[in-house]
Amino acid sequence: NSPDPLDLIARFGADALRFGTMRSAPLGQDVLFDEKDVELGRNFCNKLWNACRFRQMQGGEVQDEIRPQLLSSDDKWILLKLDAAIREITDALNTYNFSTAAQALYRFFWNEYCDWYVEASKAVLHGDDAARKANTLAVIDFILSHTLRLFHPFLPFITEELWHGMGYAEDMPDDP
Repeated sequence: NSPDPLDLIARFGADALRFGTMRSAPLGQDVLFDEKDVELGRNFCNKLWNACRFRQMQGGEVQDEIRPQLLSSDDKWILLKLDAAIREITDALNTYNFSTAAQALYRFFWNEYCDWYVEASKAVLHGDDAARKANTLAVIDFILSHTLRLFHPFLPFITEELWHGMGYAEDMPDDP
């Protein structure tokens, strides 16, 4: 009495089904299927795609080096939030608590990065200070590259596509 996963994949995508199910499945409890969870997964994949698209629209190459002396309080705040999210996700994954890990990723990326930091960074990105803009882009690239790595077990298809599309794979060693 559950829906056919292939039908859900055709309607929402494999990553949306995977993420929505993992996010709604508390450790050790029965999962009551709700299609809204899969829809949430699809909406989240769209948010991830759009955040990467926003970075691409800012132009320029991938920025490798963050200059600490040019970090704004917003930059420092989001880097601290990323560190806290990585710790929370690592703890959750070490105890096989995938739902908590998915919820922590969702909360960090949607609420803290997209809703808060991206909006705050727009003032710098549209300003006249080229050095600060380059540094903000470096912070964005740092956050996105780490976020894509964190999401990969949950959203393997979209993260792989975005990883290569953003140019983050170019720093990786070639296969032997």
